[in-house]
Amino acid sequence: IGYRNLGVLASNGCCRTFDAISNGTQIREGAAIVILGSDERTNSCQLVEIRAMTMNHTGSAKSLTATTESSQHELMKRTVEKAEVDQSDVQVIEAHGTGTPLGDPIEVRALWSVYGGASRKTPLVLGSVKTNIGHTEAAAGLAGLIKLVLCLKHGVIPAHLHFNSVNPHLVDLGEFPAIIPTMPMEWRD
Repeated sequence: IGYRNLGVLASNGCCRTFDAISNGTQIREGAAIVILGSDERTNSCQLVEIRAMTMNHTGSAKSLTATTESSQHELMKRTVEKAEVDQSDVQVIEAHGTGTPLGDPIEVRALWSVYGGASRKTPLVLGSVKTNIGHTEAAAGLAGLIKLVLCLKHGVIPAHLHFNSVNPHLVDLGEFPAIIPTMPMEWRD
């Protein structure tokens, strides 16, 4: 009832992240476990290396559910600096991507400010696991991490579901440059 009263639930039952007819998210229950670290004595399998972790808050946003472009920009910029990677080398972004008309444009503008620009040689692939499974509340961040780990392991980025045309309030993805995969695509580094 609270989410409905806030106006953040998708009336069509689908999370349409980055889509022109996005009108909210779809709340789901979720749980996730990620084991950090490896034990060389037991030959445990290390799937990825996490080079940096950062956190931030939304700053002085207009509401509880709204974020600010500046806080997202600052977080992403700090993360690539801490990881010691060039932002133009980042190939895929697993966005928060709630599918809300307010949140998606703010997030994509922040992504563009960090990962876009003339130094980018290949388009950045944008996705959000919320189009596949909904917003799993406290497990949403780990669900996105697990999705990316599986993408790396299998060399495939799954289709971004419920996407037909770009939300007109997003930055021009052609100028970004960025793509939203509507079909599974191969991902090889």
